Amino acid sequence: MRISATWLESFRLFQSEDYVEEGELIAMIRGKSVPNEKMLVGTAFHKWIYTPTTQEVDGYEFETSLKLPNIPGSQEVKTVLKLSSNHQLVCKADSLHGYDVHEVKSTSSPFSSDKYAKSYQWRLYAMAFQAARVIYHVFNLDFGTDKYFITAYNDLQIPVYPDMVKDCHDLIEDFIHFCERKGLC
Repeated sequence: MRISATWLESFRLFQSEDYVEEGELIAMIRGKSVPNEKMLVGTAFHKWIYTPTTQEVDGYEFETSLKLPNIPGSQEVKTVLKLSSNHQLVCKADSLHGYDVHEVKSTSSPFSSDKYAKSYQWRLYAMAFQAARVIYHVFNLDFGTDKYFITAYNDLQIPVYPDMVKDCHDLIEDFIHFCERKGLC
């Protein structure tokens, strides 16, 4: 079974915060989830941030007066980490530069470093890419009458820690057991 870091983070949220409902999680694993408006805006913004001279991407317009960061490295880098003879972890980093993984995020909520620090996405990416740290580039978006305005930008650098790989494997094991119980693998 190919397991995505996105599924694992959704599973963590399902287990800990009831942010994701079981039906949504199962639909995601089965490849039947439908992206909502926030996801579509986030995908368009992600494309836009690498080519900010274009105002419109996928029908969404973005504008800012902020000086945007130059996010270094190779973009959209995918890796597959063999976990066992039956399971692989699939990760797709927004950017990879040296031993740093860069992740671009957009939000309409106030910036919260805790939200990103609690995530397992960065841990899984750091493990899969053998990174020293993950750097989140978080952009606040406000919707105007016909476009999104980038109103704030924050960086968050999170270094790996000694038990990180064990923590990742514990989450993966719990996820696999969940999938087995639900007949998903």
